Parts: sequence; C-alpha cells; structure tokens
Amino acid sequence: MRTASRLDATTSGADQGDALSQLEIDHRRVETLFARACLQTHGPSRRALVDQILKELTTHAELEETVVYPRIAQALPAAPWLVETSIEN
Repeated sequence: MRTASRLDATTSGADQGDALSQLEIDHRRVETLFARACLQTHGPSRRALVDQILKELTTHAELEETVVYPRIAQALPAAPWLVETSIEN
C-alpha cells in the first residue's frame, strides 16, 4: 500500500517528481471514487466507497503536508503564510 511516509521532505528531486505524479494519480482515483459513490445512492457499497475516499484523501493530505508543502516553503521563503494556510485548510 502507498503511504506518504515513504516520501519525506528530504527526498531527492527525482522523488519529488514521483510525489507530484502520485498526487495527480490520487486526484484521478478520488474523482473516480466520487463518481462511483454518486451512482451508488445507499447501502454498504456506498459506505465502502466513502471509506475508501476518506482513506485516499488522508494519504493524499499526508503526502502534501510532508513532501509538497515543505518544498514550497523552501522555494518561497517570503510566503510562509501560503504553506500555513494550505495545512490549516
């Protein structure tokens, strides 16, 4: 299973690209899950989809907070509010 903890803020530039690629994949995966959940209006199948969406979004947020946001803070030291705001939201 993929976890954000495998990619931390000290990873190399190549791994940073991997993190961004993974975030794009996450977006597509969650879009697909949302579409499926909209078609499944109730019952255990919908609950399973919602649980999967929550799991995916949690991993996605962890990846952003541990890899992407720290790199943005390094690249834009004059705008720490951008990272702080992103983490808060």
